[in-house]
Amino acid sequence: MDALSIALLCSRYILQIHLAMRKTPIAKDLDLTPIAEATYFWTVAESKKLVKKASALAMDKETDLVGYKHFTDAIKTFEVNVNERIKNIQDMRSNLRGLRT
Repeated sequence: MDALSIALLCSRYILQIHLAMRKTPIAKDLDLTPIAEATYFWTVAESKKLVKKASALAMDKETDLVGYKHFTDAIKTFEVNVNERIKNIQDMRSNLRGLRT
């Protein structure tokens, strides 16, 4: 399994854990995979806030179940600079390579 597959799997599990911890009722057809793909560079705290925001949006719409649309609408409210995170990771990797020599 490559690093990207592991990151996506972890992101999906993190979302599942936060949904379970909040006892969030979700739509039966909710597939967390595309949500995990959109958020795999997010921190655990950001994922937690995402679940909370998606739940709040569902409540605002007076629905009992959190669905895909609630998550996609919630994602739009966050400002996460993924490109900056990727650059920081690349910089850290370069610095670590320099320490090895």
